[in-house]
Amino acid sequence: MGDEISEGHARMNLAWLLSRRGKDTDALLQHERALSLYRLCGNEYAEARALNALGEKLAVMDRASEAVPFCSSALEVMERLGDTQGIAIVLDSLGYAHYRLGSFAEAVSLYERALPLREEGGDRHSIAVLHDGLGDASRRLVIVFWRARPGAERWKSWKACRIRTRQTCA
Repeated sequence: MGDEISEGHARMNLAWLLSRRGKDTDALLQHERALSLYRLCGNEYAEARALNALGEKLAVMDRASEAVPFCSSALEVMERLGDTQGIAIVLDSLGYAHYRLGSFAEAVSLYERALPLREEGGDRHSIAVLHDGLGDASRRLVIVFWRARPGAERWKSWKACRIRTRQTCA
């Protein structure tokens, strides 16, 4: 047996590089290989990172329905390990997958679960990115509600969503 952990890390880094160059299919393959290596050596944390990376990449590639099971599995592992920042990262990815599926209410719920964990970690960039996703999903949710309601019901829905958004961002 060789050094599977190091090879897995190298493949995750290569996947990131390939993604930056627009080679998503090749990146996906590297994430899959890293996942296999991490499973081979029993590194649960690295496995969860690879599962999440696979899910996130699939969502970016318009394959969000395939992404959800990977992210959900990663979330289970991160929760079992008690890694709050890992949980936040996976909730963010899972929220994005649901956003891409058009499940805006679920996306908002997942982003809202991730927000306090991210704030606890103090990474301002990650918090800002999460707020961006939450805001976009909330906006899309308002549009869905708006279109689904006739006349006076639209105004009530709009007011309710604006109040909820203010409370979330306060």
